[in-house]
Amino acid sequence: MPPSIWFSVGLVASSIFLIAMHLVTWRKADHGALTDADQLFYQQQYQRRTTASGLLGIIGVLLSAESILGDAITKSLFLLGIASAVCVTLVLALSDWLATRKHYEQHKRDAAAEHALLRAEIERYHREQSDQHRTSSGDSPDTP
Repeated sequence: MPPSIWFSVGLVASSIFLIAMHLVTWRKADHGALTDADQLFYQQQYQRRTTASGLLGIIGVLLSAESILGDAITKSLFLLGIASAVCVTLVLALSDWLATRKHYEQHKRDAAAEHALLRAEIERYHREQSDQHRTSSGDSPDTP
C-alpha cells in the first residue's frame, strides 16, 4: 500500500477514535448539575468537536479516493475541496479554542471574585474576634 493510503487510514481511525471519545465524555458529563450557560457551552463544544473530528474522517476517505481520479482539472478541483475541508476543520478548532478560553476565563473571574469576598469575610471575622478579645480583657478597641 502506498504511504498516502496509510495516512488516509490513520485519519479515518483518528476520526473514529476522537468521535468515540467525545461521545463518552458527553455521556459521562453531569448534565443535571450544570447551569444553563454551562450546559449550552458543553453542548456547543460537543457539536464543534464531533463536527471537526468527522471532517477529519471525511478528509481521510477523500484523500484515499484521490488516486482514482483521471484528468488534472478534476484532481485539482478535488484537492481544492479537500483543502477547503481542512480549512473548515481548522476554523472549527480555532473557534473551539476561543470559546473554551472565554468560558474558562469567565469561570476564573468568578472564582477570583468569590475568593476576594471570602478573604474580606475572613478579615472581618478576625477583626471582630480581635475586638472581642480586647473588650473581654478590659482593653478598649481604640487602644493598640
